[in-house]
Amino acid sequence: MKTFKPVRYTADNAGEFSMQVINIALVITLMLAGIQSKPALACTTFTHKAADGIVFAGNMDLLVSTGGLVVVNRRGIAKRNIRPNKDGTIASWTTRYGSVSFNIAGRGFAWGGLNEEGLAIQTLEVRTEVYPEPDHRIPLDNGSWIQYALDMAGSVADVVEMDKTMRPLNWT
Repeated sequence: MKTFKPVRYTADNAGEFSMQVINIALVITLMLAGIQSKPALACTTFTHKAADGIVFAGNMDLLVSTGGLVVVNRRGIAKRNIRPNKDGTIASWTTRYGSVSFNIAGRGFAWGGLNEEGLAIQTLEVRTEVYPEPDHRIPLDNGSWIQYALDMAGSVADVVEMDKTMRPLNWT
């Protein structure tokens, strides 16, 4: 069992203490800002660079609460989209990276997540979103597109490259 010793703050470590206080105050302020008397119709995602890493957080403010699932996705697993392409084929892949995803409609329909390479993705619901027009790229449902990115991309550059062959498709 780990024991904790009281820390005495001196002139030598006062800057470290100040950053800890600032980080805690920022998180509390953001949490309090999220408390409202009526529900918001928007999602929020933010990042904060702290001394010991980056804090990434988001919420799901949906019109209909579906709860949610935290899913561990292993690498080397065969997956496929639920809808066929216009030619009747169904997109399929084998996961390259493991990830943890946050899902609202079941396994494979990620709302957001983080993979083992450190790539983090979060969906923000916007009522006025515009989806790409059908073209040569393989269409994937929103949740499948996000899961595909977590499964196959190790960086933002990989996601940008992925956009050349895959495109998100509106669920409706």
